[in-house]
Amino acid sequence: MSIPPDFVFSQSNLQDFVDCPRRFELRYLLRQPWPAPQSEPTDEWEHRLLQGQRFHHLIYQFFSGLPAETLSLTVHDKELSHWWQNLLSSTFLTELPEKQYPEFTLSAPFAGFRLIAKYDLIAVEPGRRLIIVDWKTFTPRAGTSYLRQRIQSRLYPLLMIEAGHTINCGTVDPSQIEMIYWFVEQPEAPLRFQYNQEEYPKDHEYLTELIKNIVSRKPGEFELTFNEKLCAFCNYRSLCNRGERAGNLSDLNEEPYQESEDTIQIDFDQIGEIQF
Repeated sequence: MSIPPDFVFSQSNLQDFVDCPRRFELRYLLRQPWPAPQSEPTDEWEHRLLQGQRFHHLIYQFFSGLPAETLSLTVHDKELSHWWQNLLSSTFLTELPEKQYPEFTLSAPFAGFRLIAKYDLIAVEPGRRLIIVDWKTFTPRAGTSYLRQRIQSRLYPLLMIEAGHTINCGTVDPSQIEMIYWFVEQPEAPLRFQYNQEEYPKDHEYLTELIKNIVSRKPGEFELTFNEKLCAFCNYRSLCNRGERAGNLSDLNEEPYQESEDTIQIDFDQIGEIQF
């Protein structure tokens, strides 16, 4: 099955292709059910996943206007309460522009298809600053080089330039964008990436060529990754004869809770975008 013309590209499916083309084909083209757990122990993985979802929802409510005092009364889990208090006591909150859009989705036509992203938080000082914030609940903290090379760090700023005029009250200049990864266990040490004029054309070319690469492939031409360490944390490893036992959660670098295009309800009439 080739790429359908209405296929929507996101950071999650593009990252899957970069990590392993075969996983991209199994997941998004063949819609293959997952035959194996992603990591061991599975109960701890599910706990981290649920905690990430709870924290993201709590923050969404906070930035949507619900008082912190009211929300605090709803938090009874010790770990979640610790993360929540880390956020509330962080000086990071005082640095954000007052115009804030939690869980905001942007979309734009790109390379003959569409790009889409759901941002945890966009904080805007129109015409001057656009701050992209991504909440990270994974511990231990992922390193700078690891996060910098992720598709998310390239696609999110680029898509803000392509479609962010809807919240910036005008054209977005690359130098206005800063992407920040905020870590629940290190609230005063967020990882910051300041975007600039040089990075934008490079990311535009990279993502364009990446999509062209995917689209040009025929069924059966999506090869397995050469990095077999990734297979230990892939649900499809048994189908690819890359082992049946899941990798240990303590060895995983990735965030358990990730918003993917499978969980984004796409209604383009309600999404900040530019038209074809």
